[in-house]
Amino acid sequence: MPTFDPKTYKNDKNDGDRTYVEEPGTYNAKVAWVESKTSQKGNAYVQFRLEIVGGKFSGANVYDSFGTSEASYWKWKEIAFATGHLHPFNPEILSQVQEAFRGKQVTVEVIMETYRGKTKSKPKHYVPQAGLADQAFEDAGLEEEATPQADDGFIPTDDAPDDVFNDDDIPF
Repeated sequence: MPTFDPKTYKNDKNDGDRTYVEEPGTYNAKVAWVESKTSQKGNAYVQFRLEIVGGKFSGANVYDSFGTSEASYWKWKEIAFATGHLHPFNPEILSQVQEAFRGKQVTVEVIMETYRGKTKSKPKHYVPQAGLADQAFEDAGLEEEATPQADDGFIPTDDAPDDVFNDDDIPF
């Protein structure tokens, strides 16, 4: 029997292809598949495999997981606006999630994250499609108010009275 060398072995599945994104950045992708899973603690979640479309890492995969509880709705909203899916769905019903997202195009901001000594790519943010937020507010009969911004780039808040911050209180 010949000697097996794992450093030189290549299989048909990824021979010459990039399996993962190897650099942080913003990439165009499509939702390749959606699968329902259960964590070790027994919590339900949905895993997405995003396939990068075009560019240096075309064909590479990025994986993301979404909880199905209300605590994860912020993340569901982000991917919904990024894919253009603005219709109600139940994250606990896999068929609804698959129908809503599988095959959809998305722009995703990818970061590199090290966990247990392994560095891998991970979605940090899903970029909303241009104009979708405006359309959603319009469809709901709401108006989005412009957030005032100060010259220093900070957004002012109404939480504290003006006299709370006084130079006399600084001990130097």
